[in-house]
Amino acid sequence: MYKKINIVYLLLLYTICLTIIGCNKNMGKEQDQQPQNIQKKEIPKVLSNMENSTEELIQNLWYNSQFLKSDKSNIGETENININREDGQQDSKDTEKKEGQNDPDNSKKEGNQGISNDNSAQKKQQDKSKDGEHGKKITEWKKIKENIGELHVEWNTYEPQSLKDGAIPEVIQSFKRQLNMLSEAAEREDLDKTLQEANVLYSYYAHFFDLYRHHAPPEIKRLKALTRQIMLNAQKEYWQDTEVLVEQIKVTWHTAKSRMGNADIALNEQIDCAIIDLESVAKEQNSLLTSLKGDILLQNLDKIK
Repeated sequence: MYKKINIVYLLLLYTICLTIIGCNKNMGKEQDQQPQNIQKKEIPKVLSNMENSTEELIQNLWYNSQFLKSDKSNIGETENININREDGQQDSKDTEKKEGQNDPDNSKKEGNQGISNDNSAQKKQQDKSKDGEHGKKITEWKKIKENIGELHVEWNTYEPQSLKDGAIPEVIQSFKRQLNMLSEAAEREDLDKTLQEANVLYSYYAHFFDLYRHHAPPEIKRLKALTRQIMLNAQKEYWQDTEVLVEQIKVTWHTAKSRMGNADIALNEQIDCAIIDLESVAKEQNSLLTSLKGDILLQNLDKIK
């Protein structure tokens, strides 16, 4: 009888011990999770301004890259105008020839004078167009350099705070080097290099935003930078790193989805498909479709709030 009571007592005691241990583990987990949510602060305004400024800078550079690389099309338009004008000149010469058959020398002089006047007017128009384009480039580069200068000022404001908020020193040093490289490229007015350095700089914001409370996973910023890199490479017909970049996109996107609180399932499915489409056309080394599919992916990523 006493043996049965002892056994029941021991089993009961063992059950109570297990319950207490389990409760302590759960409390430990909750205590570990709570500081992560409570201690993280709101994203500093200066950091948000830096990220927005860099995004605007990239968009501005991208627009100007298309403008600067449209010289061939402009030349083609000029040639068409020349052809049209030459046709008009020929018609005028035929009329003058008919009207001045009794004085061929006078007709020839008038025709040559008309051609000379047209060529002179055309040259002035071309010079004026070139001066206008050159002036626009000077103005745009001035704006670009001013924007980068503002980034330096904002970074000087945020850097001490980033250290206090737990930023990794190696990341801070890398960001500073990258910002300097961006400035050097802009000073040389090397558009492709400036765009490349600006995109790499943007990828670092994921590290800093991860220090604070956020709605959209910081990995989205890295996804945008990786996507743009594939698009930049495609413009240069450089496909060597495509497979690696696509794989990084897949891994980063998987991490981003795992960190979403209230995920937009439909939007996430669209992004899944956009990544597959981008991978497909990039493997085919199709520059035009890579740019198109990459732009669709970027637009979808921008919808994540």
